[in-house]
Amino acid sequence: MRIVIALGFLLVSTFPLFAAEAEPKLPYTWRIVVQSPVHPSLTAPVRERLCKDLKAALLPILGEELGRIEVVDLRATPEKNWEPLWKAFVEGGWPALEKEDARKLTGIKTHFVKLEVNPGRTFRVEARQLDGSTGIVSPVVRSTETQNTDTIARLAGLIIGKDFGPIGVVEAIKDNDKQVSVKFRGGQLPGFERTVETGDILAFGLVMELPRPGGNKSKIDLPAQLVGKPQSTTYLRITSKISNGECRCDLLSGSANSPLVAAKNIVGYRAMKVATQETMVRLRLLDPEGKSPPSTTSLEVWATDLAFTGKSTNRDTLDLQKGLYSSGRPLKNVAFVVVRVGATKSARFVVPLVPGTEPITVRIVIDQTDIEKAEYEQLCERLRGRVADAGAAQMELFKALGALIGSTQYDAAMVRAAGGAKAMESADLILSDELAKLKKHKLVKEAHAASLLAVSEQQLQILRSGKPELEKKIEDLRLAIAKSNDPVKFEKEFRANELVRQIQYHVGRGEVPEAEPLYDQLIELTKQEEMKAKKAKLLADWAPTNDDHRKARAFLLDEWRKATTLAEYQPLLQKLAPTAEVFVKNADKLGLRNLLSAIEISYAKLLEQLATLDENADRDLAKELKAFGEKLRKIEQAVAAESKKLEEKK
Repeated sequence: MRIVIALGFLLVSTFPLFAAEAEPKLPYTWRIVVQSPVHPSLTAPVRERLCKDLKAALLPILGEELGRIEVVDLRATPEKNWEPLWKAFVEGGWPALEKEDARKLTGIKTHFVKLEVNPGRTFRVEARQLDGSTGIVSPVVRSTETQNTDTIARLAGLIIGKDFGPIGVVEAIKDNDKQVSVKFRGGQLPGFERTVETGDILAFGLVMELPRPGGNKSKIDLPAQLVGKPQSTTYLRITSKISNGECRCDLLSGSANSPLVAAKNIVGYRAMKVATQETMVRLRLLDPEGKSPPSTTSLEVWATDLAFTGKSTNRDTLDLQKGLYSSGRPLKNVAFVVVRVGATKSARFVVPLVPGTEPITVRIVIDQTDIEKAEYEQLCERLRGRVADAGAAQMELFKALGALIGSTQYDAAMVRAAGGAKAMESADLILSDELAKLKKHKLVKEAHAASLLAVSEQQLQILRSGKPELEKKIEDLRLAIAKSNDPVKFEKEFRANELVRQIQYHVGRGEVPEAEPLYDQLIELTKQEEMKAKKAKLLADWAPTNDDHRKARAFLLDEWRKATTLAEYQPLLQKLAPTAEVFVKNADKLGLRNLLSAIEISYAKLLEQLATLDENADRDLAKELKAFGEKLRKIEQAVAAESKKLEEKK
């Protein structure tokens, strides 16, 4: 099976001009055309018996009323009586069934059976169906072998019977662009219920009217010639019970738009059941020239059998092994496949899982520019993660220094502060240099990469803003260590200055619960009424204004900040953006600062978890972590923009 998909899809309009007749009481005509070579073992009596046995083998599928079976022996039929399709098959083989001339609709379901005699008198049987009501060809050529002419008919019947596909008329459902109605031919005849069931996959096609000979000016009123146009990117899946020959089906398509295209020469839509199975999926990606796409870590492939998903999971990701993308579990009847290059470019397509098509070859168009863009985005994402890691390290440094100074361990604090200053300086130089290089890239103006770099630059500025703070701490520590006169008074002043700096740091990050006990220590130490007034004002600014505001604060301070792993963060993510909206609505500057601080801490926790993963064994979890980080980054960017607006207001 070969499917051609480009990264990008054309939009199409919907709603047909009119639909073809459903024909619920019309039986099927199933014609089996047998082509065989001249061979001593395939005499006229042998072929005659073969045709009779073949008809008998297939009769249970249709029963007495669902249709009639005709078996044609081409060697016993004068060539002048051959239909054009038969002649085309004899001359062109299986490819002839896929040509445009073969898709002219006759209403007859034709199954071609080709016999060959291999060396050693082994008989090879091949079979494939062309449906004359839809123009749809069975996905694969089925085959079997035998050494006995007496078993040819039975074995041929087995492989032919699998592909008998009931056909139906497809109609749109009002106000429902996800499903369609299918009314089957023969759907109200006895025996039809054996042929289809819920979960079956139907191939989909347009029914088109060819221009009449002589054009509209022709005086001869000739009947319209209809032709089927299969749509290889669209399938249907039966989702309801078949009632009175009718059912509902989900539309399965890589495009978000309806495949029910409107045009003056389209007279309706039809579908045919295709035989599918539950199986492991293996995909081979090739470009239009038959070459494998360039190797890049930015290329992801995943598949499910339920519906398209926006991101890969450890359950659905296809692993690349020896040139094939393989699933870790079997999928049932159909695969919804997504090929993504980077964070913003992807293609979606539907693959029916028919027997005999492994591996599935998917031809895709991946522009080299898309690969370059994806790899550049990865570099920007890595920088964003490293900046977050540096910010988290700085935060831990200030907390540790505060604890050491609070317990008068000045020597230990000095050592920690000096080491932290060097680390901060080194991180700033390395990250700033990397940012500068990335900003010189030719793709720097691409929206996704630009947003990543903007957040990284903003966080680097925050990182640098801590440098003067740290330098002041180091200077104070030098004085404290060298101070000899009135050590009690100095220690009191020193601790007061340190508490003031810690309070300013936490308030700047919106961490009021952390600043409140520090204010209590400062008030106890200094006995200053001014400090009581500042604390009261801070708590007044922090106080929720309504119940929604109170709930938003509780979520952020309790649920979100207590989470540590991806599994704990995932169910909380959907509440994060609404929480920010509540803060914006209530002009809560401190709440937005706290939210940005919490996101920064979350990045650090997730990066720590990512660093502990095994590159091979935990590949799926690593992908999930990165995908979650991307969602978090988008929320962070939006919150930062709203916070900036509020801070700029007087």
